[in-house]
Amino acid sequence: MSEYFWRDAGIMKGRTQHAAMLNNKGLQCISEFGDSALPETTDSDGTIKGASKWMQIGADGYDKIIDAMLEGMQLDPRCAFVFVELNAGFGQMFDALVVKRQGWNFPSYYWSPTDDMTQHDWLMHTKKQNIKDMFLEGKVNIPGFTMQPPEMSTDLLENPPVIPSLNRLAVTKLKVAGSELEKDVLVMPDDIIKAYYSHPRLGARFKLFLEKFHEEWGAHQLPTVENNMQTPKKRPTDVADRTTGTKRPKIDDSNIVSEEMAGTQLLKYNLNVKIPGQASAPVSLTVVVGYGITITNGSAHEITLVAGTILMGFGKGKWQLQPTTKDGSPEDIQFELASSTTDVHQNNKLTPLAEVVKERRKTEPTCAVSYHDLTESPNGGVGDFEISPRVSVFFAPDPGQEKTMGAAASSIPTSTWADAVGCKVVWCTKWGCNGLTPVRPVVALTSDVILPAGRIFIVKHPDM
Repeated sequence: MSEYFWRDAGIMKGRTQHAAMLNNKGLQCISEFGDSALPETTDSDGTIKGASKWMQIGADGYDKIIDAMLEGMQLDPRCAFVFVELNAGFGQMFDALVVKRQGWNFPSYYWSPTDDMTQHDWLMHTKKQNIKDMFLEGKVNIPGFTMQPPEMSTDLLENPPVIPSLNRLAVTKLKVAGSELEKDVLVMPDDIIKAYYSHPRLGARFKLFLEKFHEEWGAHQLPTVENNMQTPKKRPTDVADRTTGTKRPKIDDSNIVSEEMAGTQLLKYNLNVKIPGQASAPVSLTVVVGYGITITNGSAHEITLVAGTILMGFGKGKWQLQPTTKDGSPEDIQFELASSTTDVHQNNKLTPLAEVVKERRKTEPTCAVSYHDLTESPNGGVGDFEISPRVSVFFAPDPGQEKTMGAAASSIPTSTWADAVGCKVVWCTKWGCNGLTPVRPVVALTSDVILPAGRIFIVKHPDM
């Protein structure tokens, strides 16, 4: 090959094209595989320091470098390119090459050495996962595989069976809760209800039967019957209500007062609450002696604190397989998820574990939860599961941390939150090479709180 091979390459003439800057969430941390492998970080925003941060320029950065390398070059169509990365790092050049080679008509190969088995295993796992994600997003074509459309083509669907003619029950359409969709449901004919709802001998038994019928098939408006009977008041149990969103208990208005809690303050800081048209609202959280905790709306506007709002964190700490027993140390917190309905803080939202796993299974059917076993529930629906701890892992907060919002919880006994109103200790999580992995514990609201101007929400009273 000529010694002037790179003479006309764009990268030899100056800077590359501008690339998208890699944000903190795009930074990666190499993790160890294994049932008892501890998490590498306690920061879900990916705050990584030192060389591990500055060596990551992202796939778009490598994309621009590769473009500059090939710009202006006279390539023999019979040649092949071998991209050698002396330090595999986080494999971001590989990510860029996977997409770039879709438009090339010459063979290309990637090769990089490493003597670190942890890095090797992490790269092999994450790169396979990345290629799968790119394929599902339509960014990569894989020979021999065809991306199926998200919905089955109508020409492949069989016509639904004709609804049978029933003597007593009828079929009608009802709207699915939370959407404009409709579905066919069975209903009790009006003439049957009128005949038996107020029947002197069979009325009581019929009402019980009708209530169970509505529990299974959904309630509909009852016709006018004798004694002006109204539609039974009961909680709708339509399946759509269980799958379209999580209903959370409403905060009792008795916990919203106008007088401050008496007592010496241990700490006070502002919460990051936004008001339309303003940068932030003067909303503060106060902790008094005896661990009374309140939230004060000092603004002139009514505010809504949404479920998932983080009130305080436990600060810096370390992961360990055994709890700390030293006197005076903050309480260690075990990463233990009790059931599929347990809330986790995922992607800055408070979400039941079942929904997080269900969404992940769309692209990774065999996904796992770190340090736990998942077993399909024999009594549940499709995708329902039971969870049980397999390995005990503890987060041990560092002692003596400053009482700031990010670390205040480490100076308050964890048991304080057991009977607090509208909040609890939850885990921030993310998907890693070992499945759903804990990042750090936080104290977060579990219900929406509507707080009028100048009012105070009592999260925890010291005598509770």
